[in-house]
Amino acid sequence: MGEPIAVKDHILAWHAAHPGQRLIGRARYVKPPAIQWDDATYRGDAYARYAWGTHVAEVEVDVRTYNVRVTDYVALQEVGKVIHPTLARGQIQGGVVQGIGWALMEDVVSEGGPMKSNQLTNYIIPTSSDLPPIRVYFDESTSASGFGPLGAKGIGELPIDGPAPAVVNAVCHALGISVNAIPLTPERLMASL
Repeated sequence: MGEPIAVKDHILAWHAAHPGQRLIGRARYVKPPAIQWDDATYRGDAYARYAWGTHVAEVEVDVRTYNVRVTDYVALQEVGKVIHPTLARGQIQGGVVQGIGWALMEDVVSEGGPMKSNQLTNYIIPTSSDLPPIRVYFDESTSASGFGPLGAKGIGELPIDGPAPAVVNAVCHALGISVNAIPLTPERLMASL
């Protein structure tokens, strides 16, 4: 298949040649024969190709208040062909924001079953003032190997996987400690030191 811009040019040319008519396209996905999946047993190739990412966080730790602040963040994602860079970047940045919240502030407190921290007054999420610059880069070097449109791969859940480990590992590295629970609230960090 050609680049997305070529498809756009063909659509514009068609509309110019057929004024007032609607262009309707239909397609049906046919999986490649090498991909096997059994819905009854949930066995087989769940994904045609896996995407991957690597995340790096730079943190600042106040050793008097035990407050952690992420000062810089880089995410490199390999998601095959990036079809819409702005939306893809936003998806990654949104996942990073969620992951920073998960790593440092979002503490689920339950009492007898129900969630006790069920309001924004006692379930803290990051705001723009809590966030660093989030730099997102894409590696499209393996994009031709995917079975998605134009070689695209899934991008939905991937951005939430890297941020919490990146942030907590940065804190542990900075302070020479080891922790295995998140969120790394000031109280938990104080107990670890």
